[in-house]
Amino acid sequence: MRVLYYVFLLAITIFSVTGCSTTRDLTEKEYLLDKQTIKGRTKVSKDDLSLLYKQKPNRKVFGTKPYLYFYWVGNRFYDTLEVRQEINETISKYDSLIKQESKPKKIAKLKKAKDTKLEKLQTKLEEGNWVMRVPGEPPVFYDTALTRSTLQQMNYYLQSKGYFNGKVEAKVDTFFRNIKVTYLVKEGEPYKLNNIKLKIDDANVRRLINKYQSATLLKKGDKYDESKISQERERLTQIMK
Repeated sequence: MRVLYYVFLLAITIFSVTGCSTTRDLTEKEYLLDKQTIKGRTKVSKDDLSLLYKQKPNRKVFGTKPYLYFYWVGNRFYDTLEVRQEINETISKYDSLIKQESKPKKIAKLKKAKDTKLEKLQTKLEEGNWVMRVPGEPPVFYDTALTRSTLQQMNYYLQSKGYFNGKVEAKVDTFFRNIKVTYLVKEGEPYKLNNIKLKIDDANVRRLINKYQSATLLKKGDKYDESKISQERERLTQIMK
């Protein structure tokens, strides 16, 4: 914890001196996903809808993004060519030592050390250096395809809760290379269960089901809900088992 504390102070100092921001290193077509909100809903669960987000913005602390700051700090001292060179040097070094060794136990020890070192270097190559990986957090770039996927899932959710005429739309606002997405929910009136029938051809099964039908989860007048229908299906299956 103390190490992270000093790294945090170092990052704050660097950004205070350089005036660096989280958007400074973005390319012309890159935008950060800054915030997502859900508005308009009055009946469906906001928490359930938020679980359908296909992207989550970088974490914030008091309105800032320190984890993203750490990532950019580490990125300034990171070079994939150097890491690849280190990987090649490690392979050559250990292969040479293994070739010179004749004792099986020492060979096995060298191979294990080689694999451990290469595993760490591969992580560094794919995810960045320690500052980028541990206190840092890679930037979350806004992706229109993921917004469309989120909309699709939210609309499916409305239908699963009986809001067949409901609709979710996305409003996208841009500011200082940041994107804010607002999901606008129009629920409409839910469909309700008007009639419930059990079609059971086998007389014995029909008598068994009717014996426990007072515990049914589906009642006339209830709002249509696919999760309840699934639970009722499972209840009937357990009775028959």
